[in-house]
Amino acid sequence: MLMDSAAAETGHRRHLESFASGTPPTNSTLFLIRYRTFEVVEVCLLAQSVVAESINFFLLSRVRSTQRESIVIVKKFELQILTNLHVLDLPESEKHNLGIMSVCEQDNSKTIRATGMKFGM
Repeated sequence: MLMDSAAAETGHRRHLESFASGTPPTNSTLFLIRYRTFEVVEVCLLAQSVVAESINFFLLSRVRSTQRESIVIVKKFELQILTNLHVLDLPESEKHNLGIMSVCEQDNSKTIRATGMKFGM
C-alpha cells in the first residue's frame, strides 16, 4: 500500500526539523538499517508500520521478525548511530535483552555504548 507522497514528505521534513533543532526523537520512533541493502526504514511503534525512507516513500506491513539477517537499530542522537544488533526470529509479543554497539559517524570507531536495552519486536 503506497503512502500519500505529500503526507510522507511532510512527516519526513518534520522529523528532520526535530533533529536540526536538537530535539531528540520520540520514544515511539526507532530507525532500522539493513546492512546488506543499506535501506533506511523508520519504524513507528505506535502505528506498528514501517515507512521506507528512499526516493519514494512506501507503507509496508509491520515488522514481525527478521530471520538470519543482520539489522541495526539506529537512533540518531548527537551524531552517534547504534549498530551491530543481530535479531533472529524474535517473537513479536516478548521483550528481549539486545546488545547494542555504537559507531561514531566522524571516525567509524566502535565502542560499547549500551547493552541490555529492552524492547519488543
